[in-house]
Amino acid sequence: MSYLGKVKPTVALTSDDITDGAVVEAKIGGNAVTSAKINDGAIVNADLNTSAAIALSKLATDPSNASNLSSGTVPTARLGSGTVLQVINSVLTTAATTTSTSYVDTGLTATITPSSASNKVLVLCNVMASNVAGSTFVNILRDATTIISQTAGSTMDTNNAWATGGGANWTGKDRVMTNPSMVYLDSPSSTSATVYKAQFLVDSSTGYINRWALSNALGGVSTLCLMEIAA
Repeated sequence: MSYLGKVKPTVALTSDDITDGAVVEAKIGGNAVTSAKINDGAIVNADLNTSAAIALSKLATDPSNASNLSSGTVPTARLGSGTVLQVINSVLTTAATTTSTSYVDTGLTATITPSSASNKVLVLCNVMASNVAGSTFVNILRDATTIISQTAGSTMDTNNAWATGGGANWTGKDRVMTNPSMVYLDSPSSTSATVYKAQFLVDSSTGYINRWALSNALGGVSTLCLMEIAA
């Protein structure tokens, strides 16, 4: 244990031994800490026999009040459950095309490294899709594992919910873009770099990402956002 002025008190110090923020001389053998011992608002290392100086401004404030923190960071372990610890965002501005009835990559991907294996990752994905005459579906993978898919239910249900389709005054699906949006709270149970990506397939015809089916002109952008959530 270190003592101010390197003088070991003969008795334990109590609140009665503190006067206006200073230890009374009688309790440290007549050697009070004076201004000569203060270096820019901190008790200098040599007077504490420790590797870290103690800022005096921190001794008279409430450490539980975040407004009293003038520098540094709060350890992750001290943050409450549900706190957003980091955000990774990815934007896809190029087009992708497929005629595959099995999932293939859209090119939309993002990588996150969780700080704790118990933390979760909130995945927010928004894809701009179109199709000449059929339906286009999207899923999300964590590494090689599908975590959420538009075709998780029956085809009829997902067609009704997600398929591209003609609207009023349109002559066909090739003039329409839809933006399937999926939100999923994932539990990767890992502290390694984890890759999330969006894939797509069609039930027929040709599917597109970020472009019109009518032409090769770009018609939108797709996004993938990852948020690490404290357990």
